[in-house]
Parts: sequence; structure tokens; C-alpha cells
Amino acid sequence: MSETPRYPFLHVRTTEDESDDLAVELFDLGASGVETRDDETLSKATAGGVLLVASFEDEETARAALEALGEDRATLVFVEGDDWRDEWKRFFKPSRIGERFVVRPSWEPFDAG
Repeated sequence: MSETPRYPFLHVRTTEDESDDLAVELFDLGASGVETRDDETLSKATAGGVLLVASFEDEETARAALEALGEDRATLVFVEGDDWRDEWKRFFKPSRIGERFVVRPSWEPFDAG
């Protein structure tokens, strides 16, 4: 029986003014991606604040970054399982552009008839 995969992320609350520099620092600490969440996104950011969500390839790198930033500034969280990888697909459906052209995601059926 295989173990459920766990993906490490750091959540770092900051200000809008500091978010770009902090995102660069997260990449320097080994993040493979950094998402910025603010009041204009669906997020858990506080009013006027920014939440950076940094993904890491492994827990060891994430923990080293957490230690470098400090636990008072960052929180290590895990996403378990792979369902999140395909969740975004539900927002993309076939779209007709003009009479003869359709943009269709490969995972969505489309009847041209």
C-alpha cells in the first residue's frame, strides 16, 4: 500500500511593499514556486496584507527555509494527496470563438454537431 504524498509549503505573511523582495528570498532559499495572495484574490490574507505561499520540492528544503526566515514569520504546511493538481481544470470548459473555431481543453469532451 502506497503512502499518501505530502507537499510542503511555507505560508509567509508580509506587506505589499515587502512581498517582491521576500518572494525573491524564498526562491533563493529553494522554493520552486511562490504564489502571492492579497485582498484581490481568494485568500486568507489579512486586510492590507499579503500571504506568500511558497512550494518546495522536499520537506528538508522547506524546513531549512523556515529556519532561515524564522517561525515567527513563516508557517510550514502540507497539502496531502494529489487531488489539488487537477482541481483547476474544472474552471476551463470549451469556448466557441466565432462560428467555426472552438478552444477545447484536452480533458473536456466537445460535440461539434
